[in-house]
Amino acid sequence: MTPSRKKLAWILAGVLALHLIIAGAKRWGSFIDFLSGNHPNNYFSLLEPNGWQEVEVIEDVASPAIEHNGGWAGCTDLTRVLLAEKAGQTHLLRVDKSHLDDWSGPVEAEALEGEFAGLERICFFRYPLHNTYGGFGEQELIQRWDWFYYGSNAQAFIDIPEEALPRDATVQIWQRGEEYVLHFSAYIKKNEYRDGGFMEVYRALRESGCVGE
Repeated sequence: MTPSRKKLAWILAGVLALHLIIAGAKRWGSFIDFLSGNHPNNYFSLLEPNGWQEVEVIEDVASPAIEHNGGWAGCTDLTRVLLAEKAGQTHLLRVDKSHLDDWSGPVEAEALEGEFAGLERICFFRYPLHNTYGGFGEQELIQRWDWFYYGSNAQAFIDIPEEALPRDATVQIWQRGEEYVLHFSAYIKKNEYRDGGFMEVYRALRESGCVGE
């Protein structure tokens, strides 16, 4: 092999080695966890080591692939909201999956108090969306918010009265016997706060006898 061919071979070998190093680095954390028996790509490895057992997946909320300031606005590909059991009690949880298919969590729901005692809530927002308006290209940030409420005090088939339906949000219902999850979602301006219309809906459900005290 001539010197020029040897030099070319070394360059190609170097490029290949660099490619393998970069590809391996992206998965290095996963490899370490795999060796320790806790592979983050394994969804169930997030639950079982922490004493949780999946009961049912309520919904997977996907994130749009939106570019922001020349790069990705975040790294979450979807958020999974589920019911899981621990020590004989069922609770609402969330776990997240990144664009690299790595899972993280779980995050436990917040227990509500006062008028809504006995309910659990998980809420989160998705990547900011640019909403262009006006004649000069001004922009304001619009975010998608999701609220999940879990309760076990249903007295009948949950049917939201038409007059109580939120005007600027959607609501989905999951129910199994006395257990239910209400999922509200809405697009709102950054720094605004709402609950998706939950309070009005829940009070209407109590008045109609769908849920108990």
